[in-house]
This record gives sequence, C-alpha cells and structure tokens, in this order.
Amino acid sequence: MRGNEILRIVDAIHRDKNIDKEIVFEGIEQAILSAAR
Repeated sequence: MRGNEILRIVDAIHRDKNIDKEIVFEGIEQAILSAAR
C-alpha cells in the first residue's frame, strides 16, 4: 500500500465518519505496532 493510498483512506474515514484525522492515524499506528509484536 502506498503512502498516498493511506492518506486517501484516512481522508475518506475522516469525511464519512466525522473522525479527526489524528485519531485515525493513531489507530493505524497502534495496529501496526500490535502487528509487529
């Protein structure tokens, strides 16, 4: 997955669900950290 794809997905979640982009990024970060363990 490319970086620009992630940004588009985050933007779509932000618009569709009205969730702050920072919250979405934090969730992605936590998921990556969890998967790396």
